[in-house]
Amino acid sequence: MVTNLGDHTYASGMAGLGCGWHGAQFDNFTLRQLHRGSFNLGLTATVSVSSYFNSAALPSFANDNDFSTYWSSSYPPLANEWLELDFPQSFSFNTASLSEFSTRILGYHLQHFSGSAWLDDALGGYLTNSPTTSFAQVKSAKARLLVTNMISSPAIYEYQVFNQPQKSGSVRINEWMINNTQTIADPADGQFHSWFELYNAGTTNFDLSGYYLCGTPTNLLQFQIPSGYSLAPAAYLLVWADGLTAQNQPDQPNLHVNFSLPQSQIIGLFVADGSQVDAVTLSQQPATSNGRKTDGDLAVLPLAVATPGTANTVIRATFVAPSASNGAMLLAVATAVGSWPTLPAGLSGFDDSTSWAGARAHRADRRRN
Repeated sequence: MVTNLGDHTYASGMAGLGCGWHGAQFDNFTLRQLHRGSFNLGLTATVSVSSYFNSAALPSFANDNDFSTYWSSSYPPLANEWLELDFPQSFSFNTASLSEFSTRILGYHLQHFSGSAWLDDALGGYLTNSPTTSFAQVKSAKARLLVTNMISSPAIYEYQVFNQPQKSGSVRINEWMINNTQTIADPADGQFHSWFELYNAGTTNFDLSGYYLCGTPTNLLQFQIPSGYSLAPAAYLLVWADGLTAQNQPDQPNLHVNFSLPQSQIIGLFVADGSQVDAVTLSQQPATSNGRKTDGDLAVLPLAVATPGTANTVIRATFVAPSASNGAMLLAVATAVGSWPTLPAGLSGFDDSTSWAGARAHRADRRRN
């Protein structure tokens, strides 16, 4: 479906029907948030530099995820100023993004350390004209910007490094619930912990042993999955984000990790070299779940009914104002239903007192006017 983004309760567009595209009206659609791309490995690093100007332009400002602060070299600058990222271990990466304060850098090298020497990954001229550069994948514990030509002291807002996925893995973070108050209890202790679900969208078994799960982009290797955990095709693994890793036992089917979702910004699944298998960004929600519909899909939707360990089958339509950050994938919700789905007994869901009725009333007002 293709539609405009002017009004999320009353919009026109084009729909593919049969063998052609036809004009259509879409009422009560919801925006689908796409799973996010790779994470900035620079956030895991410490910074060292050839020089810095003063306490208002510290080296650490170049990787603090704050585009209002920047590192600047001394003045006058040295012949070859450099800015180095030291990762906690060797990571694979293939992309660097540098945000420059003013236009000062006229020539530079992007490099990685081989263990004995600095090797060039890419060469550039005016940095402002090409702030993001892709190159052949390398693996190193150090990355460096070497400035070879400048008109004044180089200054960098952020030095970001990524390992853009070359081929998506088959395991997906399929569903999650940040505030699990009564939906499902952990069979290990009877408590209602936050949880998420892994799903194998591939056609072969996937051995999870040695992969890493995390809840923060600053520590991608936060929890290593122990041996003995694998996913058959179209199978699910329920993961309890409760910090109780001692409950991981060979005879228990579920996994427990050392972080909780209410205190997390993301859920990420990574290889030891920092390569991303899958990741999602979290936003605080009431006692409802979010996930993919259908299982393994690339888009994220609120789900009317939490389905831990089983297929995601019911979509919850939420009426949110469209914005660029939501992504632009849209889902039409049939207005003929006339009401929200009824939740099974014992499951908490969502407040249906105003959203559906308000949207229909708004649509009716638009039509009368």
